[in-house]
Amino acid sequence: MTPIRLLVLALFAVAPVLSAQKGTQLKIAGPTIWVRIDTVGTWVLVPGSTNEVYHATSEAYKALKISIDMVDSLGGQIGSTGFNQTGSFAGNRMSAWVRCGEGMTGPNADTWRVSLVATSRTCAVTPSAVSANDMSSAP
Repeated sequence: MTPIRLLVLALFAVAPVLSAQKGTQLKIAGPTIWVRIDTVGTWVLVPGSTNEVYHATSEAYKALKISIDMVDSLGGQIGSTGFNQTGSFAGNRMSAWVRCGEGMTGPNADTWRVSLVATSRTCAVTPSAVSANDMSSAP
């Protein structure tokens, strides 16, 4: 069997496995987007137990008025797979967070409806320290 045929057979063999691991579907306007959350964002070390960090993250989402639609306390994931924001976010104009170009009236982000994604993931490193990964995006 030629190497090309072996490659094609191998791809057909792993295709069902790869399609099953699409990741998290983002709920924003436009085409369907799948993101492997563990591949984006920056991991930082946070003092505390997994439970404490997960609860504090949940409270931060509530304080920022981000609707939570992804909750997995066992997997340590929490967040919003898509929400819209207009004008301001967390006490600042939208243009402080994202750039959408400039219009006649100033930054477009301040007047347009902006689609955002915000997710967090925690992973225990030691009993008293957790690695946390936060991802936010304006696709």
